[in-house]
Amino acid sequence: MVLNAWGLNHGQGKYDRQPKSTILCVAEASDVLAALQDTLKDTYKVKTARNGQEALDIFLAEDISLAIVDQWLPEMAGAELLNKINSIKPLCKKILLIGDTEVNAAIEAINSGTVNKYISKPWDKAELRRLVEILLKNISTDDFLARISGGYIRPQIKDGGATNFEVTYPEFLETFSAGVVLVDEAERIEFVNHKGLELLRCDDFARINGRSYLDFFALTAARRELFHLKYKNLDWTPEILEVILFDKTKTSVPVNITFFDDSEKITGFFFDVQA
Repeated sequence: MVLNAWGLNHGQGKYDRQPKSTILCVAEASDVLAALQDTLKDTYKVKTARNGQEALDIFLAEDISLAIVDQWLPEMAGAELLNKINSIKPLCKKILLIGDTEVNAAIEAINSGTVNKYISKPWDKAELRRLVEILLKNISTDDFLARISGGYIRPQIKDGGATNFEVTYPEFLETFSAGVVLVDEAERIEFVNHKGLELLRCDDFARINGRSYLDFFALTAARRELFHLKYKNLDWTPEILEVILFDKTKTSVPVNITFFDDSEKITGFFFDVQA
């Protein structure tokens, strides 16, 4: 194993195959737990709990990547449990299962940042699998962003002070399910991964290399200040931002922005389609 300049492990230039993600399913009703297991067991490791305390005990003992929790639980509502889970491990993805009368609780949980998504019962198996897959793919991006701002990884600096992104970790960024656009000290584009090119509808990086990020990201001064504040507070809840695609059409997508150390200089945009 080789440790690169960003503190990331590689095996002979290739990334180790990731083990199955572990999902925690929480519901008092046996039929709900059985249905969740049936939907997910072929692809993921599934742990189950019947109440909030049992769920927390499992969560503290296991490496849980995603929690699916029924809003109706004895003693502790699902949204309250997910709030506790979020305080323990913010990077864990969280889905709330709701009934017809519980929509307001789900919306409040999402607005507070406690829940990533909610699904109504009964759910469509294919839709739940798709949502789980999207959320789990985003974990690598969220972990990377947290490690940047937490000081665990730092870019290598080349002569002249510019960040040497191309040399240090392009292969790693190509594993992301999200689009990645990195910019230099002048805030001009110096790297875009393949997913980013696909989302921007550009078939050749050379056609956007060196251009201002403002050609593609409609970032006002006020929004930039908001993103910088979220970055300093380690808040990785994406903000919806208008993006101008290479063909000049516009769309709105969830975006995270990273900055260089404590300065207000932007280093990168991480973005995706709406889940």
